[in-house]
Order: sequence, then C-alpha cells, then structure tokens
Amino acid sequence: RAGSGALPSAPPAVAAAEAQTGSDRRVGRDLKDVVRAAVETVERDAILKVLQQTGWKKSEAARVLGISRPTLDAKIEAYGLEKKV
Repeated sequence: RAGSGALPSAPPAVAAAEAQTGSDRRVGRDLKDVVRAAVETVERDAILKVLQQTGWKKSEAARVLGISRPTLDAKIEAYGLEKKV
C-alpha cells in the first residue's frame, strides 16, 4: 500500500534466494543478485520436478523443459541434482 512505509513481503522464490545468499534488507544488496538467485531457485525446482515426473528420463525432461540434453546435463551438475533411489 502506498504511503504505509512497510515493505511488502517477498515472493517465496525471492525469500528462498535471500535465505541462501544470506541477504538481509537492512544490509543492502544488488537487486540483480537477488533476482539471479531467485531465478536459479525457480529453475532448479522446475528441473527437479520435471525430472521426477519423467522418471529421470533426461531426453524427455529436456524436451518438456524446452532445452537441449547437454544443457540439462550441465544444469543438473550445476545445481547438484541427484536421483533419489
């Protein structure tokens, strides 16, 4: 609300990103860092969800996500995703 002086609560992905990076509204941070972390959190969660839905069939998951298989492999490695047995 305009003029209330209170900051709106952050969307869940932004709050998660702030928690991961240790960001605090009082300390000040670059918006681009918070946005990047939020995007990475959302992307990681989406990839994991699709991998689970496809039974970790990477070619199928890549097709659903609209990315190449090598890109999916790189993101799986970058996010440290592993198939739970």
